[in-house]
Formats: sequence, structure tokens, C-alpha cells
Amino acid sequence: MKKNIIAASVFVFLVAIAVFFLNKKPAQIRFETEAVFFGDVKNVITATGKVAPLEQVEVSTQVSGIIDTIFVDFNDRVKANQIIAILDKSVLELQVAQSNASLSSAQSEFTYRKSLFERANIMKEKNMISADEYELVKYNYERSQNSLQTAKIDNDRAKTNLGYATIRSPIEGIVLSRAVEQGQTVAASLNAPTLFTIARDLTKMQVFADIDEADIGQIKEGMNVKFSVDAWADSVFAGVVQSIRLQPNSANSAVSYTVVINVDNSNLLLLPGMTATAEIITSGVENVLVIPARALRFRPTNLKTDNKEKEKDKTDKNTNQNQNANQGSDGQKRERQAGAGGERGERGERGERRGGGAQDRGRQSGAQKSGGGKTSVWILENDIPTEKEIQTGERSSSLVEVRSGLDENDRVIVAQIQNANKKKPTQNPQNPLQQSGGGNQRGMMGR
Repeated sequence: MKKNIIAASVFVFLVAIAVFFLNKKPAQIRFETEAVFFGDVKNVITATGKVAPLEQVEVSTQVSGIIDTIFVDFNDRVKANQIIAILDKSVLELQVAQSNASLSSAQSEFTYRKSLFERANIMKEKNMISADEYELVKYNYERSQNSLQTAKIDNDRAKTNLGYATIRSPIEGIVLSRAVEQGQTVAASLNAPTLFTIARDLTKMQVFADIDEADIGQIKEGMNVKFSVDAWADSVFAGVVQSIRLQPNSANSAVSYTVVINVDNSNLLLLPGMTATAEIITSGVENVLVIPARALRFRPTNLKTDNKEKEKDKTDKNTNQNQNANQGSDGQKRERQAGAGGERGERGERGERRGGGAQDRGRQSGAQKSGGGKTSVWILENDIPTEKEIQTGERSSSLVEVRSGLDENDRVIVAQIQNANKKKPTQNPQNPLQQSGGGNQRGMMGR
């Protein structure tokens, strides 16, 4: 009874193994493809920056005082030399009056000393005055002359300061900001206080973009730029690189350079201070045949060859050798030597073919790294992956220009997708083709 139970258990185990391998299906390999199409290949450098007027002036004051009157406000249009504010003039007017009095006194002193000097000259000619007295008269005359000149300068300075109390617009434009209020005291010092900021023309703007030091070498004056701002997310604005400033900007050990981009703002959509996300086009071509860049990186794996035909050819060859072995021992030795040499030759040829394939792959990889030239991609012909040589041109991070070797609407392989068997064990995963071969071997061993 016990032997029957063991035999039944073994039988059930063998049946389960047979059912498992008979129902096991090899995994299928599918390929993801994309069509060849006409498009643009552009290499761009992305940066952020601030929008600013082409020309703006900060209006300050050269004298201290209290703001008496303000004539303009934010967004007001002003003309050149237009009065925009006036400081309290009372103190400045007193200074002018004082300088006028000093000037009059100096003028009177000079007139008096001049008349004494003229009489001294007459008396000197008649030897009626000593040399010491003459020198003293001359000294007083020249001193009064210098005092008069100083009084005139002080008077001009007082009048000029009084004029500075009237603040005028230096350019024609729009008032962007007003930093003072009426009655506020401003103190002129080494750093003159800014009262107003005036932009000349908002129809012409600039973008000051920060470019990393690793990318600045690719940027040249005159390159085209496209950028966007958050306020108009659906709009793309165009500009041109106007200059590259040599002064580096350092922040947290990172070095960048400021690139100035000129922008036409005729529609007045761009406002000063907006943050722009710019793309500087360093190179590219338009309306050319392109493929995805990842198609160049794709290489199929586990392509199955017809192993059965190879085994059959090897069997036929061994059979023929065995038939010829009956001709004599010497002939058998010669044929065995020839057969061994042939096998070594075949192995050598296969090794050369494998070596040549590796060299070809190396050349292809080098062509891809060079950014152009000949390389190869894989396409599907009758559902079979086929390698095809192409000539490439411009490249970007996602697209590659195809100059020859492919036509529009051809489909290139970009990825390989394997549908694994649902009954496949989770441990020691293998590729589908090896699983199929392994299953046949186990079946033969079972038989």
C-alpha cells in the first residue's frame, strides 16, 4: 500500500511538471517605433532674466531741503526739461541774498583799492612815494581783485543751488516710480537720493539674462532668442542678443555672465521687472527630415538565430566524414586533421566576424558622439528588425536631422518591449528567447 502511494505521488509530480512545461509559452518581443517626419532641429541654452526698459534714468537732487510741490505721479508722461518737483527755496533764496551782499561789498572794496593803486602809479613816476608804500598799495589792490572774483563765484553757486531746487525731467518718457512725498525732507550727500525713475521708451525693451559660465562660450552677438513671461504664458516673444557683458556674477561659488537681449515691445505687453524664461538658439535647421535621438541609441537584444539549421549542417558534415573514414587509416588521419583545421578555420572566421561587428559598433558609437556623419538605426521590415545606415546632420537633445537613408513616414525602432510569461518564476529571470530554448531542453530530458 505504501509503495502504491509513493508511486502515485511520483506520477502526479511528473504529470505536473509536464503540464507546466507544455503550457509554458515563450515571451513575445514587441518594438516601439516612431515615424520619420519633417521638423526643426535646434540647440538652445535656457536662462532666466529680468525685463527692463532700453533706457531709464533715476532723477535725484543735488541740494537738501523739503519737498514743496510734486507735479507728476506714477505712469505720467513727461517731456524733457519739464518741471516735476520743487524743493522749499526759502533757505536757498537767503543764501543768494547773502552772496549778493558779499558781492556788492567786494565790488566796492575793489573799486576803492583800484583808485588808490592808480594814484600810486602816478606818484611813483614822480618819485613822490617810497617803494614800501607802493608795494602795500599794490598788494591791497590785487587782494581786493581776488576777493571780488571769489564773491562772484559764491554768488553763482548760490544761484545754481537755487536752480537745483526746481527738479526737471532729463528725458522724455514715462514716470516708472516716485520715491518721495510732498513735505518729505531729502538730504543730498555722496549718495544722492532717488526721487523719480523715468523710462524713455517702453516700446523698446531689454532682457538681462544670466548665463552659466559653461554655456557662455556658445553665445554670440546677433543670435536669435525666444522667451516667455508668466503674465502671457501663451505668447512667445522674440529678441536678439545685443551684447555679452564681461563682468562676472558670482553667487554661491557659481559664476554667470549677463547677456543683454534687445526686444521689440510695440504692443506694450512687456512691463519692466517681469521675469523672462529665455531660450537662446545657438544652432539649428528648419523643415528637415528628423528622427528621435533615442533611435540612434537603440540596439536590439536577444535576436534569435536558426540554431536548428546549424546543428543539421554540423550533423551532415560529421556523417560525410564518417563515411569517408573507411578508405584507410592514413586517410582517416588526414581527414580528421583536415576536419579539425576546418573547424578551427570556421571558429577563426566567426571570431573575425564578431571582432568586425564590435569594430563596426565602435565606429557607429564614435559617429554618434561626433554629432554628425554616418551611423545606423533599426527599422521593421516584415516585422523583422533590420539595421539601416543613415547620414545625420544637426542634433539636439531630442531630435536628429537625417540627410539620407530614410524617407518620410518610415518608422524607426526606439525601444524593445518584452511581454513576459505570466507563469514565469520571479527568481532568476531570463530573456524570452532563452526561456524557450531552456524549455525544449527540459522537454527532451524528460522524454
